[in-house]
Amino acid sequence: MKRLAVRVALVVASLGISLALAEVALRVGGYRYRPLQIVAAGNADARLFHLFTDENFIYDPELIWRPKAGHGVFNALGFRGPEVGPRSERVRIAAVGDSNTLGWADIDGANWPADLERLLNAGGVSAEVINAGVWGY
Repeated sequence: MKRLAVRVALVVASLGISLALAEVALRVGGYRYRPLQIVAAGNADARLFHLFTDENFIYDPELIWRPKAGHGVFNALGFRGPEVGPRSERVRIAAVGDSNTLGWADIDGANWPADLERLLNAGGVSAEVINAGVWGY
């Protein structure tokens, strides 16, 4: 047991020393953190619209923008369509993509994940398709 404790202590110490050396190297090398900057390619750039004008999206520091949950075509989970619970007896498919996946803007607008769900259920497969598409992705 003592031998294991010594090994764990050595691993932790070497990790700490490695991180400290990396920090020193970054500081000596002049690294400075720079927050995300979005440079528009002109007034027609869709990023400007989704970030600053489109009421269906909000700023996200990692994704740049994300759907505003419970607004427009998005449910409280931020997906299009009915909300889904954590468990289901049905086959569950997640459709991920851009505007081609999300579909038309109105609530009843065409979107292929809803069509896929209808086709599967009509063919005897109990399925639900989660539309996780986002305009502009």
